Amino acid sequence: MHARSTWGLIPSRPEAPNSANPVLQRAKEAEDQRGPARVRDLESSPEAAREAGLAPAPWGPPSPPPPPPPRAPETLRPGWAVRGAGRGAVTRAAGRGPGAGARGPREAMRRAAVGGGARAGAPPGGALGPDPGRGGQGGRGAGSAGPRPLPAQSAARAPGQGQGGIAAPQAPSPALDLAPDTFVMRVLLEDTGETFQVANCRGDMTVRELKEELDLLVGIPLDLQRLQYLDQGVLMDDATLKFHDVVPGGIISLCIWHYDGWTELVLAAVEGDPSKLSCLGVDEDSLYRTANSQRYERKQCKDWMAQRAFVALYVTSHRGHPDAVQYLLEHGANCLSKTPMGRTALHVAAAMGRLDCINHLLSYGASIHEKDARGETPMSIARRMNRKHSERRMFLFYWMSRLGTNDPKNLIKNKVFLRAQSGFGSKQSPV
Repeated sequence: MHARSTWGLIPSRPEAPNSANPVLQRAKEAEDQRGPARVRDLESSPEAAREAGLAPAPWGPPSPPPPPPPRAPETLRPGWAVRGAGRGAVTRAAGRGPGAGARGPREAMRRAAVGGGARAGAPPGGALGPDPGRGGQGGRGAGSAGPRPLPAQSAARAPGQGQGGIAAPQAPSPALDLAPDTFVMRVLLEDTGETFQVANCRGDMTVRELKEELDLLVGIPLDLQRLQYLDQGVLMDDATLKFHDVVPGGIISLCIWHYDGWTELVLAAVEGDPSKLSCLGVDEDSLYRTANSQRYERKQCKDWMAQRAFVALYVTSHRGHPDAVQYLLEHGANCLSKTPMGRTALHVAAAMGRLDCINHLLSYGASIHEKDARGETPMSIARRMNRKHSERRMFLFYWMSRLGTNDPKNLIKNKVFLRAQSGFGSKQSPV
C-alpha cells in the first residue's frame, strides 16, 4: 500500500506495513514545539520542509556527501624529519630525540604514511603529498573509508619547482640552438680530393672573406676559386655564410674555373711534376695555346704565360715541391708577382713551413718585407702560424744579405745582429 502524501507537491515513499508515517510524526512533533504556524509554512513550502528534514528527498540518485573537513597536520615526534620529495624519505636526525633504536625509522615511516607530515600546511622540510594510488594504510589515513582528496598546492612555490619540492624540468634555452660565434668549416677541393679545415669562421663572414682565407690555406689564388655549397650553385662574393644556411662543420666545395686551361695547370702544379708543367704554357718558348690565347697579340700572350708561370709557382710553393719551384724560377717565373690578395709565393711557402722552397725563393730575390692586402709580411705570417723554422730562416737570410756575407758564422761577430737576435720573434722585431 502506498499512502497519499501529506503535501501535494512532495512525492511519497512506500510505507512499512503496520507502522506510523515518520513524516506525520515529525510534523506533529514540530507542531507541539513550534506551533501550528510553522507547520503551515512547511506544508506550503516543500523546499523548507526538506531543509528542516521533514520531507523525503525526491526520487533519484542520492547526493554525494560533503567532503570531509581538512585534517589538521600532524608532526613527527622530535628527532625525525621528512626530507626530499620521494615517498618514504624519512630519516633519523642524527643525535636528536629519543628512540634511536631500530624501531625508530619504521615508526616514523608509518607516521609519515598515515599522514603525519604529508599534507599541505606541514612544517617546511620537504612535505609529501598523499599517494591516492596506494591501498591500505600507505594510501589512506587511519580509520578512513575512502581516498582523501589531494591537498591544494602552495601558491608560494619557488619558480621551476614541481609538486613536493621536486624541481620541474626547465624548458630548453633558445640560446642552445644558436650557432657559436666562431666555428670550423671544411673545404673540399673537388679537382684533387683534398680537404682543408678553415677555423674562425663566422655566420656574418662573406664569401669573399672566406676566399681570402683559402688563398693562403689552400694555395689557390682568389680569382681562380669557385665555391659551392650543397645545390645552391656558385656562392656570390657579397653573400654571407648565414645567407646560404652554411652550418658549422659543413663542407664547402672548391672548384677551379674551367676556362683557359687553368684547371689542368693547377692539377699539374699540385702534383709537382716539372715535365707536365713544361707542356702547359709556363715559359715563353712553350707552344701551348688555348682557344682564348690564340686571339692574343704577342705582348698579351707574353703576359698570359707569365701569369700562368706565377700561378704554378704559387701552388708548387704551397705544396712544397722544391724541384718544380726551381724549374719555374729558372724558366722565368717571377717570385715578386702577387695574387689579387697581394701575396707572393714566399707568403704561402712561409705559411706552410716549406724551408726548401723558401731557400729557392730567397735566392732568386723574394722579399721578406712584401705586405699583402692585410698588411702581413711572410715573416709575420710565419710567426702567426707558429712556423718558427721558416721565420728564423728568413731572419738569418735578411741579415746575411744586409751584411753582405754568405756564411752565417760571420753574423756572430756583428753586434747589430746580436742586438736584433735578442728581440727575435717579438712584435718589436725590425723584420
